[in-house]
Amino acid sequence: MGARAGVTRGAVHHHFRDKTQLHQEAISAGWSRHAAPALSELSCEDRPPARQLAGFLSRYLCLLAQDECFRALAVVSALVAPQIIDVGEGMRETGQWAALIIPLLESVPASGPGCGRQTSCSP
Repeated sequence: MGARAGVTRGAVHHHFRDKTQLHQEAISAGWSRHAAPALSELSCEDRPPARQLAGFLSRYLCLLAQDECFRALAVVSALVAPQIIDVGEGMRETGQWAALIIPLLESVPASGPGCGRQTSCSP
C-alpha cells in the first residue's frame, strides 16, 4: 500500500499502529469520498422524501454498476472488513447514512409518490 501511495513502508508503520487501523481508516475514507454522490440525494430537501430515497437508491446502484472504486469498496466492506476489523468502528459512516434515511422512510407512505420512477445514472 505504501508503494502505491508513494510513501515508504516505514511511513505507513509510523502513521498506523497496525493493519487493523490502516484498514479501518481506508474504508472510512473510501466511503466518505466515494459515497458522496449517493448521499447528496438524501439532502435534496426541495424534493419529497420518496424522491430523495429513490434518488439515493438509483445513484447507489449506478455507482455499483459504473464506478470500479465504489464497487470494490462495497465488496471489501461487506465481505472482507467484517473478518479483519470491528465492523461497528470501521463502518461508522453507516450510522450517518441511517440518520438521513430513517426519517425519510418514516415519512413516506408505502405507496408514496415517486415509487417506480427511475432517475438517471449520469453525474
